[in-house]
Amino acid sequence: MPVLRLLSRKRCKRKSLALLLVLLYMVSPKYSLAASNLDDTAGPAITSETWYSQGIPAPQRALVLVDYVFQAGDTLVGLAKQFHVSLESIVSINGQPEVGQRLKIPSFNVLAHIVKRTDELRDIAEKYGVGVYAICQTNGISPQSVLTHGMTLYVPIDEVYYPGQLNLFRGEVYIRTQEGNDHYYCLMNWPVQGAVSGRFGERRSTGTHHGLDIAAPKDQIIIAPRAGQVVRNMRYEGLLGNALYIDHGNGLMTLYGHLSEALVLGGTWVEAGQPIARVGDNGRSTGSHLHFGVFVDGEAYDPLMFLGG
Repeated sequence: MPVLRLLSRKRCKRKSLALLLVLLYMVSPKYSLAASNLDDTAGPAITSETWYSQGIPAPQRALVLVDYVFQAGDTLVGLAKQFHVSLESIVSINGQPEVGQRLKIPSFNVLAHIVKRTDELRDIAEKYGVGVYAICQTNGISPQSVLTHGMTLYVPIDEVYYPGQLNLFRGEVYIRTQEGNDHYYCLMNWPVQGAVSGRFGERRSTGTHHGLDIAAPKDQIIIAPRAGQVVRNMRYEGLLGNALYIDHGNGLMTLYGHLSEALVLGGTWVEAGQPIARVGDNGRSTGSHLHFGVFVDGEAYDPLMFLGG
């Protein structure tokens, strides 16, 4: 009897399974999940081409941001080497740092992208040439995550030119402005021989220092670090004293402050290495030195990033 009951149970299970298969076959056309029957409003399908980039492997873990307070004497180049990330990654997240600013240092190379109202993951991935999956892994989200206006997404990047990075083979510096404009410049000569007595970004009683101070004897010759046109000559700039400006084109302008004398006239075209002025100590100054400023599209940058040798 136990054997007959066991066989009977097996037959019942087989009949139930057969009935289930028949029911599934009958309803499958109605509830098919074939791509052709999907509602278009569900959004574009994510393909393998979208999920994986051609040149940039997806990170194996989510991004970690390390807190770091930017201190006097710190440089972007030094921080990039210390944390083994690119200069562009640091600047993209924090902007041009000032002494005392709390920075977020990424655990690998990324660009910070501020989400706009119309942004979708696919669009962001295509803009930066990476895969949707790479962005998702970096930020700990899924492809179905809802993006909100103003949120920050971190996009993993491969080797590129980084703001302030010196390309030793090409002698170039790359700058990306806050407006998103990209500029490439050849490294410049030092405008005067002397010791650095004040760095870019230092906090002073008069505010943040937006230039490089180079201590040098009074009346020492200052040269044009690269060719350009003198646009303002010996204009008194208050704290900077007598100042001179040179427009080098492509958004690049240099400033020379505390001058005792100008050797060129406004509107004059000067060549790299040509004498343009003499070191002075007028304006807000504690001794003879040159205040050297560098501007790209009107925005101040650390002059040391542009100087070779």
